[in-house]
Amino acid sequence: MAAHSPDLAEQLAFGVLLATQQAASPEMRSELVSLHDASTADYQNEPGESIKLAETPQAAALVLVANTILNLDSALTR
Repeated sequence: MAAHSPDLAEQLAFGVLLATQQAASPEMRSELVSLHDASTADYQNEPGESIKLAETPQAAALVLVANTILNLDSALTR
């Protein structure tokens, strides 16, 4: 996702498209960006936790949001 665009909202929308084959709604984009921002802040306050997922708090937050995208009902295969 990070290689797709320098813009976070575009990265997350691309992740949704890849996982679900559907475009992310503006509301979903907003929610995912908010989740990323909150997660980044949490990981900056707890650097020991972020290093378990990635090298930086921002990258760790991106991992968390990517996991959230993969757990969307529309992304799950049966």
